[in-house]
Amino acid sequence: MNAQLYGYIRVSTQDQHEARQLDAMRAFGVPPENLFLDKQSGKDFLRPAYRRLLDRLRPYGDRFAVGASALCFGLFHGNFNQIPYAAALGLVFGYVALRTGCLWQTILLHAMVNFIATGLIPLLELWGDWGEELLGALILGSILLGVVFLIVRRRELRAAPGQYGLSQGRTWRLFFENPGVIVFCLLALLESLSYFL
Repeated sequence: MNAQLYGYIRVSTQDQHEARQLDAMRAFGVPPENLFLDKQSGKDFLRPAYRRLLDRLRPYGDRFAVGASALCFGLFHGNFNQIPYAAALGLVFGYVALRTGCLWQTILLHAMVNFIATGLIPLLELWGDWGEELLGALILGSILLGVVFLIVRRRELRAAPGQYGLSQGRTWRLFFENPGVIVFCLLALLESLSYFL
């Protein structure tokens, strides 16, 4: 099976033009049948072309789709301290997006996590030791709630196999052999190393 390139383009309004993005995708070698275009506002999470793109990529299997998106989500954060927990959150976000078929729930979850880091933690720090204990209880409670949820719903957490008949190892090898993924991983590594310089 040959590796294929896919491209997604979004412009916000009907008045905006996608010609430059289309030219860039063609120059990169993305075949016209693998280009997906939405002309919708960024606040609209139900993008039909994006959903068609995900449907095209899903045949590699749900585990791969969720795992690859989680890895990329972790690497997007760009430093060694955030990569592990961002990748773990990416597993949750990817699974939610895969099961619901929508992005708004995932975006809401991401916003809530960011609020905890940028809003709630600084607020609780103002309360001194009591705030730190409350924060610790909140984190521990969230972890326990997540574990209980996984135990109770473990039978419902299923991942559809890929339709191409590739082993998980072969699928991941194809993923990491992709030039775009190689460059992305190298850039994420360089950005992470820049924090130490």
